[in-house]
Amino acid sequence: MRESRSDWGTTSTSATGALLADHDPPSDPAAARILVIEDDPDIGDLLREFLHQEGYEVTMVTTADQAVASVRAMPSDLITLDLLLPDADGWSVLERLRLAGASIPPVVVVSILPESRYGRPLGVVDYLSKPVRGPILRERVARALAQSRSGERTP
Repeated sequence: MRESRSDWGTTSTSATGALLADHDPPSDPAAARILVIEDDPDIGDLLREFLHQEGYEVTMVTTADQAVASVRAMPSDLITLDLLLPDADGWSVLERLRLAGASIPPVVVVSILPESRYGRPLGVVDYLSKPVRGPILRERVARALAQSRSGERTP
């Protein structure tokens, strides 16, 4: 297992290279909580860094099972979702949460897959293709959070 230290906490990777669930503290107690669901540790680290720099509280998980458990255990204000996870696809994560009656926050899909319309009924408010550029991610996340807080829905 490889570990790297930051100013807060430890990021661990398993022998297979999968990033284990980790949690960054908010720089602002009122900061939005974002759940990053991404199995690629390099992409996950970039997403987390981009979002953490904006002051968001970021929790990262790498599997569908971890994602479902995380949403049930700690409500998030927004989810970024990779569609290709090792144990299930991202759509099934959202479907499992919906069937379980969990409150699903706005979802921004971050994926290499081209399908962008399927997720709207499951809470997807935006879709970004990989590789994602930091400024675009930040702008789309901020917009989705603002719309969610104002009660607006993306068409």
